[in-house]
Amino acid sequence: MPVEKITGVIKNYAWGTPGGIDAVRGLPSSGNIQAEWWLGDHPAGEATISRGAIPLSSFLADQGAPSLGFLMKILTPSTPLSLQVHPTVAQAQAGFDAEEDAGIPRDAPHRVYSDRFAKPEVVVAVSGVFDALAGMAPDATVHARIDTLVAAGLDANLAARWREAVGSPRRDTVAWLLGGDPDAAALVDALGAVATADPLLELLWSHYPGDAGCAVAMMLNRVSLEPGEALFLDAGQPHAYLSGVAVEIMAPSDNVVRGGLTTKHVDVDQLVAIGSFDPSPPPRVNPVARGAGWVEYEPGDEAFSLHRVQLPPDGERLGFRWGSDLTGPAVCVSIDQGAVLSLDGSVTELAGGEACVVVGSGESSVCEVLPGSSLWIAHKR
Repeated sequence: MPVEKITGVIKNYAWGTPGGIDAVRGLPSSGNIQAEWWLGDHPAGEATISRGAIPLSSFLADQGAPSLGFLMKILTPSTPLSLQVHPTVAQAQAGFDAEEDAGIPRDAPHRVYSDRFAKPEVVVAVSGVFDALAGMAPDATVHARIDTLVAAGLDANLAARWREAVGSPRRDTVAWLLGGDPDAAALVDALGAVATADPLLELLWSHYPGDAGCAVAMMLNRVSLEPGEALFLDAGQPHAYLSGVAVEIMAPSDNVVRGGLTTKHVDVDQLVAIGSFDPSPPPRVNPVARGAGWVEYEPGDEAFSLHRVQLPPDGERLGFRWGSDLTGPAVCVSIDQGAVLSLDGSVTELAGGEACVVVGSGESSVCEVLPGSSLWIAHKR
């Protein structure tokens, strides 16, 4: 059951933070915009074995292990991400096949479906507050936000039309706001004059002035996650991340259907078709205590899981038995003070900001995390 350090791939998306991943890893800042650190075998950003720069997928194959079946990321947004939803497996398959049949190149900017898989994801705040929008807010919350804008000078007729739309099925409301209707366009134009009256609108408008996604985002739940708190974004759940540092685990897909708040391709028809727009509470997922210093984030019936291990220096070591506690290859990352793993008498030390892959060899194998360690562990269930 080998343990090998891996080198992930940094994604320099425009919404990232200058030196954001460097800061998480405790490295001097490069000054580059850094949005995501991918730790997986997804072909769009495959990690490599640090010793020899071997692609992670090749290493797993050499060990007789399956592909990971998940993608682990560290996120450092400093500006809002796009208003987006992810498809179900059936929707992804249909969308991917349709774009293939249409001859749309897979790297085309207007391509929507890059693969045939769903992309459910769990996001957990790491340090400070992680700010997000997730799921549709109740009518009362949306009406209160509209009232605040009216008090600041928003035209009463436009506000009344918005309230009326909110009372309709939310899918119709989203389609109205994003679809170019003259009343909706007038409403969006008018938001700029009152944007400072609402903190969320002010934030979004400062980055995407005139974007109809600002109006849609005002109908979502705003969620501020404290360290260790988490959300589960299932297929169809509208969301957008705003700022902070988080660890994320998801199915190994890169399918994102965008409706606004972005310079990337927007497909309103697909967003409206596959989104789930009924009001609902924020989709929180609570950690389950598995032992002293050990919690697990279980996203329902999904085939992946995320563990957080944080052991005091004077505490006990923690053992994971393969085949029960952990299954399949696992990816581990230490974000802060580092970690020490013991495997069959062989010790691997991870400094803060280092990651590794662990491949199980049987149910008798036990991987121990030593006292003083801080570790995130992702694996396929």
